[in-house]
Amino acid sequence: MKTQRDKVIDKITATFKEGEIFTLHELSELTKVKKSSLSWIISDAIELTLIDRIGRGKYYIPKKTRFGTLKPSDSNIIQFVVDEIYKNTGSRPYFASNTIYQKLGLTTQVSNEVFLISNRYNKSKIEIGNILINILPFKGNWSKKQVRYLEILYAIDNIKDVPDTNIEESYKILFSHVKKLSTKEIIQLIECSILFKASARALLGTMVSQLGYKIASDKLRDTIGLESKFYYKISDNIIDKKIKTLWRIYEPA
Repeated sequence: MKTQRDKVIDKITATFKEGEIFTLHELSELTKVKKSSLSWIISDAIELTLIDRIGRGKYYIPKKTRFGTLKPSDSNIIQFVVDEIYKNTGSRPYFASNTIYQKLGLTTQVSNEVFLISNRYNKSKIEIGNILINILPFKGNWSKKQVRYLEILYAIDNIKDVPDTNIEESYKILFSHVKKLSTKEIIQLIECSILFKASARALLGTMVSQLGYKIASDKLRDTIGLESKFYYKISDNIIDKKIKTLWRIYEPA
C-alpha cells in the first residue's frame, strides 16, 4: 500500500511538467494534505532529487539531462509570476520589458531584471531563481504608448542604480527621450508620474521646465511637498542652477 508521501509525489509528477513551477499552497489544495505535513514530504522529495526549490514556497520538477539537471527557463518563471498575479488579483499583468535600462540606451550591461505592469498587485519586486521581477504600478487600463511612459519614469526613479554609467549620462539620455514627446504626451507622462516617488517627479520636472512647459511644470510641482529636498550629483551645465532651485535639487554633501 502506498504511503501518503508516495501519493503526494505521484500527484506532483502526474500534474506538473518538468520545469513547471508550483507552490506549497497550490499543492495543498491539489492533494488535500495540510501544509505542515506537505513540508516534510517536500523535504524528502528534494532529498531524493525528485523536485527542487526555486524560491520560498515555490518548487519545480527538475529536467534531468546527461549534463545534469536543468532549472525552469526564464519564460517559465515569468509565466508563473504572471499567472500568480492574475490568480491573486483577477487582473493579468502586462509584460513591459526584459530590461528597461538597455531598451532606453542607458547601459549595455546585461541584466537579470524583468518588468511587468500591474494595476492591483501590492508587491514591487519578486525574486525567483536568478530573475528579479519588478512590478510597475498603474491604475486602470493602459495602452502600449503608456508603457513607454512608465519605462521612462521607472528609469528616472532609479537613475542612481543604472549599472555601468553615472547619473549625469543617464539624465542626458532620459532627457533626450522626453524631448521627443509631444505636448499631449508630456501631459500623459506627468499624469503617470504620480505613481512614482516625489524625487522622480522633481527630476522629471527639471526636464519639463527646460522644455518650457510652464503650466505642466506648475501642475507637476503641486504634487511635491513644499519642504522636500532631493539630492543628485548633476552639474549646472546639465541642469541650470535656477531650475535646480525651483525643483529643490541639491548636490549631495
